[in-house]
Amino acid sequence: MPNNLFALVGDRREVDVRRVQVSADIQGQLSGLFFAYEEKFFEGIDEEVEFSHSWKADEDQLFYILDNEQAEEISARISGGALEFEAIDPANFQNENVRALIFSPNDDGRYLVQYFYASQHLSRRGFTLFYDGDTFTKFEEPGFSIGRKLDLVFENGRLKFKNFNIAKRVFDVLGNYTEASDEQIDAFAQIEAIHIEDVEAFKGMLNQTTRRLVSAIAAEGTLENTPVEDIVESGEGLGLAIAVADGRIVLPTEKSLLKHLLRFLDHGVYASPLAADRRFIANSKMSF
Repeated sequence: MPNNLFALVGDRREVDVRRVQVSADIQGQLSGLFFAYEEKFFEGIDEEVEFSHSWKADEDQLFYILDNEQAEEISARISGGALEFEAIDPANFQNENVRALIFSPNDDGRYLVQYFYASQHLSRRGFTLFYDGDTFTKFEEPGFSIGRKLDLVFENGRLKFKNFNIAKRVFDVLGNYTEASDEQIDAFAQIEAIHIEDVEAFKGMLNQTTRRLVSAIAAEGTLENTPVEDIVESGEGLGLAIAVADGRIVLPTEKSLLKHLLRFLDHGVYASPLAADRRFIANSKMSF
C-alpha cells in the first residue's frame, strides 16, 4: 500500500526501519503534506550535481550521492511493502532514538526523508493542554510532530539533498569523505582546540576510517566553532572522558580511544549536544 510512514531509528551505521501505524484519514493527510514538501524541495532546482566537498551548490542545484548502501537497502525493503517492517511501539517512541522520518508515496522504492529533531517529541512532562473540540484537554499520550520540510529524497539510485551536514546525520556517508592527507593532518594538528603530542606518530596511528573522520571533522568545523568546555561536558554526560591540558583537548595515543573520540566529534557515536539542534544520530546504548 502506498503513502506509508516509517521511522529510521538507532545508530547511524545501522539500518533499522520501523513502520509508523496511522489511521487511513491521517495517511491521506500525510500524503498531501509530504507531496507539498516535495514540491518545495525541488522548487527552483535546475541541476543535480554529484556531491563533492570542494563544491558549494548554488541555489538552483541539488547534491546527490550514488550507491549509498543504506539508502539502497531501505529502497529495496520499501519495495517489498510496509508489512515487511516491524511496527514501532507508540508507547516507547521517545526511547527509540528516531533519527529520521521516511515517507514512501509508492511501493517503487522511492522515498522522502525528514531529519528528526528531539524537539519534535511532544512531551508529557509538566501539565500540557491541547485544544479538542471546544475545550482544552490534558495531553497524556505519547506523540510527535511532523517537521516543516524535506531534507533528502531517494529516487533512481540517487540520494538527493541540499545540506550534507544533515545528510550525514541520517545516513552513513563516511565513505564520501576522502582520507585526510598528511598535509591536511598537519593543518588539523594546528587547530587551537586540540593538542597532539607527536604529529608524526599520530599520522602513523591513523587508518582509512580515522583519516576520513579527521577529514569529516575538519570539514564540519566543530572544533573551531564549539567551546572546548562544551565538548568536554557533552562527552562526560555520555560517559566519554576527554583529557584536557591548558584548555586544549588532548587526542589519545591509543587507537581505539582515538577512534571513539573522533567518531564523537563527527557526531557518530552518541547522541550529543555539539550543535544548536541538540540532536545527533547515534545509539546511546552502544558501549565503548
